[in-house]
Amino acid sequence: MDLKKEHTDMDRFILLGIIIQKGCNKNIVKNLKTNRFYAFNRFFDYQNKQLHLDRLRLFDGFYGENIFVNAIVGKNGSGKSSVLDLTYRIVNNLGHELFSQRFKNVNYETGYVMGVKADLYFLVGDDIGVISCRGGSIGIKVREMKSYFGSQRKDFEDEGYKHKYGNAEEDVKNLLKDFYYTIVSNYSMQAFLETDYADEKIKYSRKKESLIWINGIFHKNDGYSLPIVINPYRYKGAYDQGIEFQLTNYRLMSLLIAAAIKNKDKTNQNEKLQIIEEYDLEKIEFSFNKEIIYNKFEAYRKKENSGDRLLERFEESLNENNLTYARAILEAYELFTKNIEIRIDESSPIVKHAMLYLVYKTMNIASKYPSYEDYRHLGMVDLFDYKIENEKTEGIKNDCKNLVAKIKNDSSHISFKIFQVLHLLSKYELYSSENEDIKLMNEWKKNAEEFKYLAKILSNKPSTTFTYDQYEKYKSDDLASIIKKLPPTFFVAEIFLTNTKKEKKTKGIRFSKLSAGEKQFIFTITSVLYHIENLLSVHKQEEERVKYHQVNLVFDEVELCFHPEYQRTFLSKLTGTLQRLELTKEMAFNIVLATHSPFILSDIPTDFIMYMKDGEQRDGKDFMNPFGANINDILYQSFFLENGFMGEFVRKKIESMFLFMTDDKKKEKEWEDEECRHTISLIGDPMLKDSLVDLYQVKFHKKFKDETTPN
Repeated sequence: MDLKKEHTDMDRFILLGIIIQKGCNKNIVKNLKTNRFYAFNRFFDYQNKQLHLDRLRLFDGFYGENIFVNAIVGKNGSGKSSVLDLTYRIVNNLGHELFSQRFKNVNYETGYVMGVKADLYFLVGDDIGVISCRGGSIGIKVREMKSYFGSQRKDFEDEGYKHKYGNAEEDVKNLLKDFYYTIVSNYSMQAFLETDYADEKIKYSRKKESLIWINGIFHKNDGYSLPIVINPYRYKGAYDQGIEFQLTNYRLMSLLIAAAIKNKDKTNQNEKLQIIEEYDLEKIEFSFNKEIIYNKFEAYRKKENSGDRLLERFEESLNENNLTYARAILEAYELFTKNIEIRIDESSPIVKHAMLYLVYKTMNIASKYPSYEDYRHLGMVDLFDYKIENEKTEGIKNDCKNLVAKIKNDSSHISFKIFQVLHLLSKYELYSSENEDIKLMNEWKKNAEEFKYLAKILSNKPSTTFTYDQYEKYKSDDLASIIKKLPPTFFVAEIFLTNTKKEKKTKGIRFSKLSAGEKQFIFTITSVLYHIENLLSVHKQEEERVKYHQVNLVFDEVELCFHPEYQRTFLSKLTGTLQRLELTKEMAFNIVLATHSPFILSDIPTDFIMYMKDGEQRDGKDFMNPFGANINDILYQSFFLENGFMGEFVRKKIESMFLFMTDDKKKEKEWEDEECRHTISLIGDPMLKDSLVDLYQVKFHKKFKDETTPN
C-alpha cells in the first residue's frame, strides 16, 4: 500500500446533478418529479447547460486539495434516498454494459436495470460529463468521448455518439479514464432491503432465477472494475453485524500494519502516517481460543459432544482406510500427499484445531453462499466424519478438488479465512522436521530466533500469546496480502494503540475499550480508506485495468451511532484524513452527505446543499446559509421542522394546557389548578415557563408557586 504519493496535478471532480426524463419507471421515480433537475450544488445551470466557472474556482481547495463536499437534507420520505438510488442504478448500468462479460468467473452477477430514463451530470476539471440512461441503452459523454451501449437509438446517433458493441479492454480503459468510482456507506438496517428492488426488471441474466441488481454491488471481487461498491456487505438486504465487525477489524488491522511498515524508519512524529488521527499502532496481540472452533459445530452447541470428543472424531475421520468428507477436503488442499503426510496424532494442538477449522470453513462456504450452490451437498458441516460409500469416493474427491480450486480463485472476503489457515499451516510445514521434502526459505534459515519462536507457538503450549510482528516477519504493504496472512480468526486479536497527542505518549490503549461511537466512527472511515487504497493499488498494476482517478464518497445517514460531538467533527476528520494520508495527490474526491444532523450541515454552505421536501428540491436561495449558523435555526429550516424542536408529547401537552388557560369555553378534563402548576414547574425553557406562569396567574387569580423551588 503506497500510502504517501508523489504530487500529481489532479482535475477537480464534482457531482453536479440528475434529471429524470419522461417515461422513467414510476417504481424507480417514486415521489420524485420528471423533467426536473435535482442539483447537488449551484455551479451548473441545467437549462442553459452553462457552468459557473468563476464562482466554482472560488471554492477550489475550500475543503482541501481536490475535495468537494455536497449534502442532501430533508425529512424521511422527502426523496433523498430516491435521488441517490437513481444515481446508483445509472452507474451500475454503465458498469454492467462495460464489464458484464468479464464477470463470468466471479461469485456474483450484475444486472442491468430496465426502465431507467435519466441523465447524471458530473464535472471533471472544467469539462461537463453526462451518463444518459434510456431504457435498454446507455451513453456516456465526457471530454472528447461520446459512446453508447445496448440497443441502437437514433437520438444518440443524432448527437454524435458512437455505438459500441463490445467491451474490449482498450475500449473500457479509454471510456472510463475520466469517469469516477463510487463508494457508498450506509449502516441503516432499513436500507437496501432486497424486497424494495425485487420488482425491477433486469435486461438479461445468465442465472435461471430472478436476479436483483442491488445484490451485485455489495461485492468487490472484480479487481475494482465495476465503478461502485456499497458498504457494508448485505445478504438479502441484511448485514450480519458479527461478520461486518470481523471484516472491518481485518481492514483496520491491515491499514494499521501497512502504515506501521511505512513508519518503520521515521523518527519524526510529524512525518508518520496515522490511519487513526493522534494514534499509532503499538502492537497487535493474538491468543488462541479453541472455543471459537468448537462452537461452529451443532453437536458441541447442543452439548452432544465435548471439545475433546470433536477432536477425537476429527482424528478418526482421517483414517486412511476410509474416505470421509474431512479427509477428502484435506486431500484437495494437498495436505495429504505421497511424500508428505501429516501425522495428525503427533501434531501440535493448534495445528489440529487449524485443520479441523479448515474442514469446517470449506464445508460452510459450500452450504452458505449462493455462488457455491453446485457444492451444496458438501456442506453438511456436522457430518465431516461421515464415511463415503466406495462407489461415490471418486465423485466426492473430484467435487472437493473443484470446490477447493474455486475457493482458492475467490478474491472476495469469502476466502480470506481459508487463506489465513493455509498460511498458518505453511508455517507448520516449515517448522515440522518430518517434512523433508519441503524446502525451507532462506529467510527462515537465517533467522534462527523467529524459527525458535514459531516452534514455541506451535508447540504443546497453545495458550501462548504472540504479536503480529512475531508471527509475520516478512511483510507486504499490500492490503489483501496482509489480511490473508493474519492469524486465523480462532486467534482473538487485541489492537493496542499509542496516543501521540500529548507530549508524553500514552501506550497500551486497547482499541476494544474505546466507546461504541468511537469504534463506529473509525470503522466508517476505515472501510472507505480500505477501498481507496485498493483502488490506488490498481494504479500500480501492469495489466490493462481501469485506473480510476476520481472517487465519489457517499455517506447516507452518516450520523447513525454518533454522539453529537462525532457528528460535529465528522467532516473535518474525514477531509483531514484524506489530506493527511496525501490521497488527494492521486485522486480527486466528491463527498455526498445525506444527513439529518444539523451539526454536519453547519459545516456546509448553501451552495453545496440539495434541500428536499415531498419529492421536490427547494430553492436554497430562500434559506438561511447553515454554514456556521445556529443549530436550532438549521433544524427549523433545513429539516423542515415546522412544529418546532421539542418532542411531540410535550408540545401537545403544553398546547392543551395553553388552550385551557386562555379560552374559558375549553373544558379540558385533565387540567386543574394543581395539574397546571405541576406541569409548568417541569418546563426547562425559562422564557416559555415565564409566559405560562403569567397565564396561570391570570387564570387562577393567585401567585404561582414553583414546585421545583426548595422551601
